[in-house]
Amino acid sequence: KVPVDIEVTMPDGKTMVEDKEGVKYQAWRTTPFDVAATISRGLADSSNVARVTYTAYVSDYDAAEDGMDAVDTLAESMADLDVD
Repeated sequence: KVPVDIEVTMPDGKTMVEDKEGVKYQAWRTTPFDVAATISRGLADSSNVARVTYTAYVSDYDAAEDGMDAVDTLAESMADLDVD
């Protein structure tokens, strides 16, 4: 997999591109834990779920390989509940 720089958009609209040490977030290297730890180590340690949605894919991404080629039932359920 080819790492490329990514931008992480938080629910409040704030975007993050690097951790506290200035290391850029990259596809295939940065985990949701890494992003949470940038905000707070306590948040990272206590979090057990992250939702990742892609607005664009890196050139070598295969949704089926990651098990992401199915219908997004969580999004449908949240839409039914009018939850963001």
